[in-house]
Amino acid sequence: MKKNLTFYSIISIILIISIVASSCKPKEEGKEKEKTPEAELKVEAAEGFVDTYVFPNNTFKPNKEILPNDDIILHPEVWLKGQIPDAEATYDITLVTDYYDNVDVEDCLFVVTAISPDSASRRTQQYKLIFNDTVQTKEIGKEGGRILKRNTRCIFPGMKFSSTGEARFKVELAPGHGRFSFTGIRSLSVKAEKVKEE
Repeated sequence: MKKNLTFYSIISIILIISIVASSCKPKEEGKEKEKTPEAELKVEAAEGFVDTYVFPNNTFKPNKEILPNDDIILHPEVWLKGQIPDAEATYDITLVTDYYDNVDVEDCLFVVTAISPDSASRRTQQYKLIFNDTVQTKEIGKEGGRILKRNTRCIFPGMKFSSTGEARFKVELAPGHGRFSFTGIRSLSVKAEKVKEE
């Protein structure tokens, strides 16, 4: 009887040790890490770039400039930039907007200006983002109990730059219905990808 008790005691101790050891293993081991929204946009440096602006508190507010006479000028733009590695190549320039399903405006006008590294050329394009659009918008996950959505828009297809170096992109936001600011927008990214030659 004592031998049986000792045997069961040893088995119980081995089981407890194996349970404790397996619970101490790193959580990432054996399973793929979750991709962040930014990681899914990644581009190899030789092929282009991605630059992302994350809105503080998921809120867009124009920057205020107070003039010496106390007048106020609103600057409703976000600046993005990236290195153009090859002046001979053409690039597809895409604007990516991540926002939540509780965004508190119906639409927003985006005016995007691309400025070449040598500032010799500028191109401007505009479009209206309808936040409940289902054609160019997809759900990409959940954060804090809210659905995160992504709108992807190719703004400048097949664009060439006059030189290598840092290109800049000014994105002006004008929400609808006379609003100056709105909540529910997470981030804005510009993505430049070298067009593959066929």
